[in-house]
Amino acid sequence: MKISRLMTLIILGFSVNGALGKQINQQEELNPLLQMTLEQLMQVTVTIASKTEQTVAQAPSSVTVFTRSQIDALGMTTLDELLNYMAGTQMLFDVVPNGPSSHTSVRGSVGFGNDVLYQLNGQRLNNYHSNAANMIYRRISLNNVEKIEVIRGQGSALYGSGAFAGVVNIITTDANHNYNEVTVEAGENQSIRAAANFSHNTGKWGIAVSAQTMSDDGQSYSGLYDRFNRTGGNAHDPRHGHDLMLTANYGNLKFSVLNTAYKTEDYYLFRGGLSPRNYLKTGSTLFDLSYQHQIGTSLKGHYRLGMQQGKVDGATLSGLGNSVPFPQNDVLVGPDFEHNMHNGEAYWVWEAHPAHTLTFGFNREEANSPRAYTQSNYNLFAGFQPFPYLSVVTPLLSGKRLVADEKVVINGLFVQDEWRVNDTWYLTTGLRYDDYNLSDSVFSPRVALVYRANELEVFKLLYGQVFNAPSLTALYNTTDGNPNIEPV
Repeated sequence: MKISRLMTLIILGFSVNGALGKQINQQEELNPLLQMTLEQLMQVTVTIASKTEQTVAQAPSSVTVFTRSQIDALGMTTLDELLNYMAGTQMLFDVVPNGPSSHTSVRGSVGFGNDVLYQLNGQRLNNYHSNAANMIYRRISLNNVEKIEVIRGQGSALYGSGAFAGVVNIITTDANHNYNEVTVEAGENQSIRAAANFSHNTGKWGIAVSAQTMSDDGQSYSGLYDRFNRTGGNAHDPRHGHDLMLTANYGNLKFSVLNTAYKTEDYYLFRGGLSPRNYLKTGSTLFDLSYQHQIGTSLKGHYRLGMQQGKVDGATLSGLGNSVPFPQNDVLVGPDFEHNMHNGEAYWVWEAHPAHTLTFGFNREEANSPRAYTQSNYNLFAGFQPFPYLSVVTPLLSGKRLVADEKVVINGLFVQDEWRVNDTWYLTTGLRYDDYNLSDSVFSPRVALVYRANELEVFKLLYGQVFNAPSLTALYNTTDGNPNIEPV
């Protein structure tokens, strides 16, 4: 088994440049965004580094925070645009047969999207088919985002597989944020975006609704390599879609549901399969139920259940028509894909001593891909030529699956101790164990030593072991999968 070990020395004064936004005291008037002092930046609170609320200065990780005020000031509308403003991070745009998508590269990581863990309000967005979030979530909207917390570096000791180069947690607004706004925007390429946010509180009850729709004609590309000479080397990539989210809460009990649907057409395709008939549709539905319970004066419980369904439906030009294998129209081939995930987590934060905070808990995740087929406007699995023409793109359910129908089951246990040695030294130690039904189990330790030299300088020495569990594609791709792959 290969385990990566990471050790990082951080001077906080240079690592909190993204932590702009609201001051801790929400009852006071906020300073203008770019006038916050370094001392104020270091007092911004986060939970992503240890699952407990801490200031950026004390957090046992390299943490960046984007708040609602910063997102508004920058004018960003999607997550990939925003993350380009974070030090040490680059968003890479790639165009493959399954359609265009953005990949995250953190501190020189591979950047194919499977080594950074994305979460929405603490629920994993990375699927287990490819280990990446961007297969289904091609466009993550910032319309109703209250705050985004980012770890650069190891996160497996708390979050398990995928938290290899970083962790991004997207925290959305709820009724407590009193966010009521209507936005209409128009721009170049015939782009238009309309969004609305509404929230209301009545006693213990609260509700928040967010909706967004967008459409644009896309960029115009010319002089491209056109393998089949169908467009003269021209492409556009028009796209349109929507996001809908509802959040309801009663006291500390919160329920939310998110639905997204996007479609991209006529996009530039690597290796030149250009056609106005190319298309990619992605959709997702996510449910989340969470509850916090103050058990005693020093013990608090956190509980969450979640489920997701993601779909990908697309086709690209893959061969010319009026030929021996394809007697009529050009052949279009693409994925007919569905992935389901169910997860649950429970953890407790215990103030065991004035100098010690103990966090411990467990989580379970199950995932499978009930649909992983090729679809085409020809029956490519007929066994004879010319292939039968189907007139429209149709899932080829009689052919072999792209990935075998296997189920992922993961059980994780974690424990962490935060020791406030004195006013200037903080020591965090932690350990996580993940049991996988399809590959080897893994231990992920961490140690973080934080020294606050003065009000402006904080030094962090971080050590951790991180890993990526093999994806269903790597294990059970029906063409070249290897079921003996170990976590790396």
